[in-house]
Amino acid sequence: MPRGGARPNSGPPKGTKYRPRTQKADKQVIKQAKRQAKESKKEQKKPKDPPKAKSISISSLPETEIKPDIGHKTPLQYMIDIMNDESADTSRRDRMAQAAAPYVHSRRGEKSSKKEDRQKKANSASNGRFATIQPPKLKAIK
Repeated sequence: MPRGGARPNSGPPKGTKYRPRTQKADKQVIKQAKRQAKESKKEQKKPKDPPKAKSISISSLPETEIKPDIGHKTPLQYMIDIMNDESADTSRRDRMAQAAAPYVHSRRGEKSSKKEDRQKKANSASNGRFATIQPPKLKAIK
């Protein structure tokens, strides 16, 4: 019995190329739409770069505005500072606490994987009745 090759009536119908058959008029409409799409892409110009934002130095800020802390902080330190700031909005403090929690506290008792469980069971079984027997000690006889 043959093993590979084409089998009768298998696969999609001939000429479909995995999509429904179209009439000649439909094919012409599709070709025209593709041509128009190519032409419209050529006509589109590249958008100009947006204007650059003015850089503001800290010395140019008015005295009434709060100046940002210039010190170098990690994102975690920043979140903890906001979380501990009592003048900040409570919802913002809550969000910072939730965001910082995974980095400060580890998860509680993560479960072991199935693979580790199987390995533990195999080790415990090999200690009892099915333990490997030590080979006999060889002694030289004189």
